[in-house]
Amino acid sequence: MSNNIILLSVRPKYAEKIFKHTKTVELRRVRPKYLQKGDLVLVYVSSPIQALAGTVKVERVVEEPLKNLWQQVKKQAGVTRQEFNSYYKGVSTGVGIFFEEVQKFQEPIKLQTIREHLLLFRPPQSFRYANDLELVLPPLANVMAQATSSSELFPFTCDWEMEKYGVKKIMRSPKPVLDSIPTFVKPVLLPLFLS
Repeated sequence: MSNNIILLSVRPKYAEKIFKHTKTVELRRVRPKYLQKGDLVLVYVSSPIQALAGTVKVERVVEEPLKNLWQQVKKQAGVTRQEFNSYYKGVSTGVGIFFEEVQKFQEPIKLQTIREHLLLFRPPQSFRYANDLELVLPPLANVMAQATSSSELFPFTCDWEMEKYGVKKIMRSPKPVLDSIPTFVKPVLLPLFLS
């Protein structure tokens, strides 16, 4: 089962290619340390869109000298050789994240919508790992449950139990549940009950 869910920032023109299935590898200068086969990637489309648009499943991750990397990705990366060279200027190796099982959300989840539920949500600059609280936000949990066909990919639901915080069935729970939530978590979780 996948242990990692990563937020990956992608420019709009490349995100469009991903969801049209004409781009099946994402290029990076730095390898996400824990990313592995089977992990789930949340595609965050950067400015001016600023929204989570869908998911992809990691098929494999390679880190290669640039000449070798280009040979592996040139037909799948959705970039020209000139764009490839420009992106990797100043480095000798590059990373390719190959993916499969592309799922586009019916409606993108706008940054503003996410922040209505979690004020401190920060979009990824390049990539970052999603945290537990983000994964149970109503807009994200609901769409993820619909968008992913495998519970192995996304084993959470709106009633997911956050045992490490001592919180159980927080989503859409009755107000008395607030009394059982540890004080340090309340400021973060309160917006979930008010939605």
